[in-house]
Amino acid sequence: MGWIVMTVLCVVLGLASIFPVLMTPMLFDAPGSTSNRFTIAIAVAMVALPVTCLLGAVLPWVFRPHAFAKALFLLPLLDLVVIAALFGCLQYFCGGLLGGPVRPD
Repeated sequence: MGWIVMTVLCVVLGLASIFPVLMTPMLFDAPGSTSNRFTIAIAVAMVALPVTCLLGAVLPWVFRPHAFAKALFLLPLLDLVVIAALFGCLQYFCGGLLGGPVRPD
């Protein structure tokens, strides 16, 4: 029963993550954001989220006889942790600006 619940949760999260993926191009509206490594990494991680959700729903069933199969349900959580860490790095190193730190002119 737990396997089915986790699979449904992964699929629902994958479907819900489609909207943020559609909004990903908006990350690059700020001037200089196309050259900011953190912004690019956030965009890549957000686009990868539906894929990791799909993998988190399918791979545990494929590898069910193996001991590590239950851990594969955590793939979407791993991607969410990466996104949160990247936003934290963006906040710390760039002052929360998608275009990078403000340069004094």
